[in-house]
Amino acid sequence: MQVATIVEQLRPLVQALNHEERVELIHSITLLAAGRQGTKQLEPDLLESELTPDESSVEDEEDAQLQAEQAAWFARPKVERQLYQGQYVAVYQRQVVDHDPERRALYLRVRKRFGLTSVLLVHADWDAVPKLTVHSASGFIRPANRQALALLETWTTEPEDHDKVWWDELESELRENRFSLKRPE
Repeated sequence: MQVATIVEQLRPLVQALNHEERVELIHSITLLAAGRQGTKQLEPDLLESELTPDESSVEDEEDAQLQAEQAAWFARPKVERQLYQGQYVAVYQRQVVDHDPERRALYLRVRKRFGLTSVLLVHADWDAVPKLTVHSASGFIRPANRQALALLETWTTEPEDHDKVWWDELESELRENRFSLKRPE
């Protein structure tokens, strides 16, 4: 039976229900779809927590899935991976689902086909996951520059309580002392 037919059959029945009864019906259908039976009176927070997956758990699951895909790809014999030499491959459920020498073209096709589902994109020539090193200059900032950054941070986060006169005086002072490297006397 098609979904549209079921919806049309349910519409007159659901119209007679109040909001709480509709929420309970939705939850009952969700429980049936998840393989659990029975209905229970729901608190709104309980319904939201059961029906809305925790973002961190979804991200963890996607990361684990991509890690498994990656391990499966690099576990393949080198001869098999060389079939795609010079190309990027899309791996989904441990199968190569697409390949292309242009990563962006592959990405666009994968997004069109799989939507927001996580799909591994990897260059076939890689023998292992590339190791990325992120260099940060934050450890090399001079103390005077750290003070300037702290001042700017404070300046941009605090609400402005200066009137037009104050700003006019600041502008005048900046014009008079433009590019001056001398210490004030």
